[in-house]
Amino acid sequence: MAHNEEARVIESLVHISNAISFSSHSFSAHIIANGCKDDTEEHCKRFCQNHNEFHLHSLSLADKANAWNYFTYEINQENN
Repeated sequence: MAHNEEARVIESLVHISNAISFSSHSFSAHIIANGCKDDTEEHCKRFCQNHNEFHLHSLSLADKANAWNYFTYEINQENN
């Protein structure tokens, strides 16, 4: 989940990508941008264009519980 994290979101995503690159297993990472008022979402979009295993989901409501519910009931259900 990302809410107004433009200052460090790319660094975080790069670290995640680097850490998982050592794994022999395939993976997908889902970024949930929830109600961002800064350029977090744009940074994530650009990152996802070059990293196919990362997927951006945009929510207009800035609410952590809503983002968790979205992950649990939408994303998680699609991947099971």
